Formats: sequence, structure tokens, C-alpha cells
Amino acid sequence: SPYLHDYRLIFKKENEFWANKNRWQTTEEYETEQRYTTLANNPDIIFYESIDPVIFDEINNLKLTFEDNFDGNTILDGIWEYGFRYPSYKMMSNHSFVNEHQANNGGKNVNATNGCLMIHTKKETVKAAAWDTSKGFVEKEFNYTSDVLHSKDFKQKGGVFSAKIRCTGKLHHAFWLSGENKNNHINVFHFNGKHITMGNATVEGFFDQIELTGLSASAYYVYSLEWTEKELIWYVNNYEVYRTQNSVPQDELFLTLNSFIAESQKPSTGVFEIDWLKVFVRK
Repeated sequence: SPYLHDYRLIFKKENEFWANKNRWQTTEEYETEQRYTTLANNPDIIFYESIDPVIFDEINNLKLTFEDNFDGNTILDGIWEYGFRYPSYKMMSNHSFVNEHQANNGGKNVNATNGCLMIHTKKETVKAAAWDTSKGFVEKEFNYTSDVLHSKDFKQKGGVFSAKIRCTGKLHHAFWLSGENKNNHINVFHFNGKHITMGNATVEGFFDQIELTGLSASAYYVYSLEWTEKELIWYVNNYEVYRTQNSVPQDELFLTLNSFIAESQKPSTGVFEIDWLKVFVRK
């Protein structure tokens, strides 16, 4: 009988299976178990499972108000403008300062590539406008160029301001908030060529800030500012690093990104990279 033949094959196969001391290793369940063990030992999964989900309640309390992932030419899309932000468009916004080594280059040193905004500081000689506190605007020859840009229309009072950032070169790179009257200035991120700092300008004219150690500016980190009615709190990768109640702004502020070479620095080239930038308000 063909059925008897089939039963004999099944019996033989089952008998071989149960006679095998390592039969568990031949099963699909064993492969599933091994895959589970591999995943369970993965550092990312260990970290994920160690996180208390309560911390995500904070995210649910935030509403996104501004986002740029720099996937396209966001400058041409009208999200950003070159130069500094001033109350009137008739004022010269694209300029440098006489005590700097670089000319701000009208956007020629800015590009968005592979989902990343980059401000390049280059060695090249140009003549450009520079602000002199005693003479006003003067024409100066610079041996380096860079750029500054600000959010065109977006401004906000309070909330959470975050950006994923890295940079190279022994010069200044900064993500900061400021108003049209320049009475307020908050550094969400500032690299001064040697150290990373975070802080804000006080009414007395000095910076209330922290200098971070142990971080490489050339590696990506997420730098954030939480701005409440009474307090400013800074974070790196969601870890609090500094807070102050000193000179908390009460006005809406614009976003600004720039690189520059201070007079006291030996000029060098570098790149300021922003992978993404987001702003939130509390619901």
C-alpha cells in the first residue's frame, strides 16, 4: 500500500529525530531562540528595555512648531535668509565685523547636501562690508569667507529648541537665538575653537554659561534648550548640563546659525554641520 510506505518514511524520519541527542538544534524553534538571544544581547535593545516609558510622557506634552531636516534646498524654499536679522529689510544684514577674519559671503558658503546643512569657512580673499563701532560700515579685505543665516519668518518665545550638530576647525560655530533689537542672545550651542559652551547674555553684559568637557565637537550630539517663563535649561542628548534663572528673555526670538573667526584666533578653515533642527511648544 502506498499509504503504508508513507507511514514508514514518517516513522523513520521521526525515529531519527528522537534518536539524535542534538535534535533541538535541528528545529525551527531553535533558530528562533538563537535569534532572540542575539537580539536580547544587542546593546541598543538592552538600552531600550532599560528605559522607563514614563520619560516619553514629556514628548507627548510637546507640539512641533518648526522643523527642518535639510532634505532639499531649504534656503530657496524661504525658510532661511542670509545675514543677520534686523528690524528693517533696508538695513544691511549681510556683513561681518572689523574684528573678525572672515567675510560673510551672502550664502555662497552654505549648502544642503545628503540631508545636512553645512556652513563652510574657506580660505579665499574677498572685499566685503564690515561693521566698525566707531566708523560704521567700511570695506575690508578678508582672507577667509563664511556665512550667517537666520530663520526668515519663524520666531518664538519659550519652548524647546533642539539641533543635531557637529563641526570642525579651530574657529567659532554657533546655533543661537536673538531678537531684532539684539537685546537678547541665547547660545543653544557654541564652539569657540577649543570648547563647547552653552549659555545666555545677561543684562549686565556678560555670558551666564557653562563650558562642557569630555565632548568632541566633531561628533554628532543633540543640543537642546528648554526655555520656560522663569528658567533656561540646556541639555546634551537629553541629559541636563546647565540651568539658570538669570536674564530669561521675555520676547520672541529668531533662530540663527553662523561660523566666524575671532580677531584673537589664528585663522583656519572648518565646517559647521546641522543634521536637523526642531522647535516645540508645550501643549
